[in-house]
Amino acid sequence: MFLVLFILLIFNCFSQIKCFSSFPSSHLSNIIIEKVRIIVDPIRVLIENETMIEISKNQKPICILALHKGECKGPKIKQNDKISWQEKICFLWRCIRSEKLIMKINDCRVGNLRSPIQLIDENGLTREESLITTPIYNYFNYSAYSLGRLTVRLQDLDYIRISCSIKFCSICNKNCRINNVKIN
Repeated sequence: MFLVLFILLIFNCFSQIKCFSSFPSSHLSNIIIEKVRIIVDPIRVLIENETMIEISKNQKPICILALHKGECKGPKIKQNDKISWQEKICFLWRCIRSEKLIMKINDCRVGNLRSPIQLIDENGLTREESLITTPIYNYFNYSAYSLGRLTVRLQDLDYIRISCSIKFCSICNKNCRINNVKIN
């Protein structure tokens, strides 16, 4: 008797799946298939010790995040460009006026303002390897990059928002040198 009920239950489940698969497309598959725009917010610059004598408001580092299709030398993704969910992306952070400082990508989020997903945590490490790699730094030209895919999609939105901050500390600070990612 139990076996008959089990078989009926499985048969019922398969027939429901068959019914669902007969629809031309589902709302979920449309969300995945559609290309989306990417809005990159301005980088928030944080200085570990705001009282550092070398840094004044006029000398604070300026940083940008540029996204490139495929590799970092690939075409730059512009504000109105749309990307698909499987498209490989290079996240390239660059800073100027950051001499004598060590940078760390800090707290990158993707999604929208109400429901952000953290990609890179406060320690500069990736939170989700399937979306983005931990940044690789090149301290000699004050840049860092990560590779990944922006597979995050939000219902009823045709865009994804990315926001990051970069934390700086003095190269003279031994703890800063020890606690930051090694030079590429």
